[in-house]
Amino acid sequence: MEHLNIDSSNLDDEEKHGRELLACLKETKSQHSLKVFSWSYDADEQNDLIEDLLELLGTRSKFSQLKHIELRETLSGKKKRNELRSDFREKNIKLVLSDR
Repeated sequence: MEHLNIDSSNLDDEEKHGRELLACLKETKSQHSLKVFSWSYDADEQNDLIEDLLELLGTRSKFSQLKHIELRETLSGKKKRNELRSDFREKNIKLVLSDR
């Protein structure tokens, strides 16, 4: 799997399903082939989930081919978003975080 694009705007419990997604990503055999990750969701007050997701995806020993992450409706706090963009740029991963 090279591209994972999730449109979850209709999910009832974003936190629950987000945690399930995180668990699946930790176990998937596609970690080294994933190049693009995109997720559209309603992230109202889900900074912890998104930070955990980005920490996992930013692990180069697991996601060595990942080049692009796009998250819509994402983290609150412009300073935090900018810090994350900078961190991922250093890992040669383009991180697109929409502003709220």
